[in-house]
Amino acid sequence: MLFRKNYLFLLSLVALTIVSISSCTKDEDSDDHDNSSIIFNPNLSYGTMTDVEGNTYKTIQIGNQTWMAENLRTTKYNDGSNIHRLIADSAWYYTSTEGLFYTYNDTYNTDTIRTMGMLYTWDAVNTNNLAPAGWHVPTQAEWDTLMDNLGGLNTAGGKMKETGFTHWSDPNTDATNESGFTALPAGRMYLVSSSYTHYSFSALYWSATSFSAGEAVFYGLGHEYGAVSVGHSQKKYGYSVRCIKN
Repeated sequence: MLFRKNYLFLLSLVALTIVSISSCTKDEDSDDHDNSSIIFNPNLSYGTMTDVEGNTYKTIQIGNQTWMAENLRTTKYNDGSNIHRLIADSAWYYTSTEGLFYTYNDTYNTDTIRTMGMLYTWDAVNTNNLAPAGWHVPTQAEWDTLMDNLGGLNTAGGKMKETGFTHWSDPNTDATNESGFTALPAGRMYLVSSSYTHYSFSALYWSATSFSAGEAVFYGLGHEYGAVSVGHSQKKYGYSVRCIKN
């Protein structure tokens, strides 16, 4: 009888332990932001949004615009179809007209992806299905409105960059993140050498505006300056994407 009681007690203890572990796992995985190392502005109020894969993102209102405060990391278009993943040295990269995504240095590390997001070719942007429902990739005019809201190109970068050196390289000039945009230096996939560059040094974001048959407009922030640069580069480069609410 004593053996039976001890046996039943042990079974109950094991069951409780399993429930406890399952409950903790669910809680820990319930919020992407709790599992990322992104440093948001603690003095601002953020919203949230969710993409087609169930990834959640913080959002921030700047002026009359609402922006994602994290880099997009979906591997699916908003209709549920897959975005093709490609590694840097694939020959298809040079000929494909399909939208593609990359992860920096082709990593599969979930923590890195959760923090830095994906790098997308402009062809993915141009599908008009990359952004989550109710959102879109901002045009050059919408980016320019953001710049105006933050005092112009010469000062906007510092107000947009995540603070500190957890992700940005020293000196991360003028970084205050007072806007809450929380720009992250995910670098780029570089067509010319088929390699990844600028990680921790630059945040480079596509606009939805085409410049020419082979180039599109992008906006860039760097670790050594507080300004934002505007340029155009080849549509097959892999850059970060931020979305704006419709």
